[in-house]
Amino acid sequence: MKRILILTLGAALALPLTTFAAKGNKPAKGDAQAARPGRVLHEIDKNSNRQIDGDEVAALKKRFESEPKGALARLDRNTDGKLDDDEIKALNARMTKHAVKAGGKGAGKKKNAAQ
Repeated sequence: MKRILILTLGAALALPLTTFAAKGNKPAKGDAQAARPGRVLHEIDKNSNRQIDGDEVAALKKRFESEPKGALARLDRNTDGKLDDDEIKALNARMTKHAVKAGGKGAGKKKNAAQ
């Protein structure tokens, strides 16, 4: 009897949640919540070397300034509302670490001199 009651209550509570998701009440594609930091960084990293360097730094700072509470908000470690060079340096270190860990190509792997 208790199991039936628990299952019924569980289904009743889950119904509004599934109805909400089924209606398509998700954030729009351009919303800050919809964008993930990795995707934004991939868009900014034009030369695909898994580092934010050169003109990409300016593009990253401009993108952050346009959406300070967006997907890139977590990059602002000191919460001063702008991306400092130290924060970008730390980001590049994390990107290199993840590139090596994932075994992917990019700045994390050394290239063979014979190539």
